[in-house]
Amino acid sequence: MSMSKQSNKKKQVINLKNVKEYNYSLIFNLIYSNGVISRADLASLSGMSPTTVSALTAEMLEEGLIEEIGTGISATSGRKPILLQIKPDGAFLLGVDIKENKYSCCLFNLKNEIIASKHEKLTEHQDIGKDILNTIDSIILESYIPRERLAGICIGIPGIIDLKRQVMIKSTVMPENISSSFIDQVKKAYTHIPVIIQNASCLYAYAEMHFGAAKGTGNQLFIDINSGIGCAIIINGTMYTGANGIAGEIGHMTIDINGPVCKCSNKGCFEAMASVPAIIQRVIQGILLGRKTLVRDMIGDDLRKININVIRDALTERDSLTCEIIDDISYLTAVGINNVINLLNPQAVIIGGEIQGLGEYFLEKVNSNIEKISLNSELSKIKVSFSNIKEYAVEKGAAKYLLDQVFFSKSETIKMFLEA
Repeated sequence: MSMSKQSNKKKQVINLKNVKEYNYSLIFNLIYSNGVISRADLASLSGMSPTTVSALTAEMLEEGLIEEIGTGISATSGRKPILLQIKPDGAFLLGVDIKENKYSCCLFNLKNEIIASKHEKLTEHQDIGKDILNTIDSIILESYIPRERLAGICIGIPGIIDLKRQVMIKSTVMPENISSSFIDQVKKAYTHIPVIIQNASCLYAYAEMHFGAAKGTGNQLFIDINSGIGCAIIINGTMYTGANGIAGEIGHMTIDINGPVCKCSNKGCFEAMASVPAIIQRVIQGILLGRKTLVRDMIGDDLRKININVIRDALTERDSLTCEIIDDISYLTAVGINNVINLLNPQAVIIGGEIQGLGEYFLEKVNSNIEKISLNSELSKIKVSFSNIKEYAVEKGAAKYLLDQVFFSKSETIKMFLEA
């Protein structure tokens, strides 16, 4: 056989493989999105032949990803159709959320329901790879699921990610000397499945889009305010990460050129001025300067006890020091958010993270300030909301992101098909 014939045959095999992957993903997507559906309806919706649909669903049944759940109603006097649905325990997905001094792992089934979770303290960052592996192994063992049923692991990291190379570039939350070697440890232990990393704020936003306050919106701005300030941008239902994966780093957007020095070495960064540690530090400074405040009554002489909950309780009593500080922080937050609203014109702006502990006082002040400084246009008006996902937001987003990456491998093409 000539070289050109061999090359053409190889291309043909590759094309056939791509077609099958597309068809497989489309059928799985249709079953997932419809909940319960017959093979006949799958053929009608997909445009595939009944023979192709039968072959693909037979493969999924054999793999344990879908199940037959009885018969439906027939439009004719013929045989009633057998209905199919996703089998929840057909596969499992694991999401990991890494924070400054702790991490958590959650196991989900194919319906994005939590099966098990574990929270662990993070003291020695050098051992994080080994610690995460031990936690994952423990969850799998205690959940009594076969290891081969784990379909993927997604790790949310508070930092800049090179998505193509799947490495962490920089983080102002995690120590400088921590590289992406811990990710390689997890990959080496689970070579049979995808192990991917993504920015934690992006995963939080992904969860909001599918399950939370931004559900039903395709264009969203998500601000994650914790020990740092992260941001995720959703455009037309897809994470926007920019050319090199650093889009959304509004935590390092300057909002005061005369402000304090940030961890990134610049002055007046949003993160340096309005993150949770920045708020706590301002309360501490007020106390050290002799300001009277209810916070002092709540914590005694131990300034280490000051946290968002203590500050919220003082706000509730309209403590003068905390109200003064939060009024200023809400203005700075509004300035930062408004800058991005003017740039991107999102449908929804969601605030998540530890900052939500400040409650409605803070949120109302942010919205009031945005209304004052925003463009005087009905099109630019937008109300900022708190996240309504109470727990495991990053992990939920990680599981859904994995599901879309692993089982909807041609998701963008499929999405266009479904919306046509």
